[in-house]
Amino acid sequence: MTDYNQQLIIMLRDMSRMISQTHKKFQVYDNFYDLVLREGQIFTPCQKPKGIKFGKTKECFGNASFLVLDREDLFYAEGYATIELTGSLPFSHGWVVDSRGNVIDNTWRTLGTA
Repeated sequence: MTDYNQQLIIMLRDMSRMISQTHKKFQVYDNFYDLVLREGQIFTPCQKPKGIKFGKTKECFGNASFLVLDREDLFYAEGYATIELTGSLPFSHGWVVDSRGNVIDNTWRTLGTA
């Protein structure tokens, strides 16, 4: 596991603990961070393939959604991601995944780190 992935997991655990102390718990998961930690999976960012265009800045969920509409070989995913520009600060983010598990991010022009 890369340092960036480990930093992301630590940040999600810290956020989950902080929210669980101040908010009512849900039936199965303590909070959304707990859901992601328990059910999510780690993806490794990779370079965007040729032929896939970037969408609008700050519209990752829409960009990823529109990309999968006519493509049976791509799957929508969302969760948390980090990018070098912000260190290990995780962002709620959307991207797509191909059938081999490769992340395709058509929003961030700089490759994500985790």
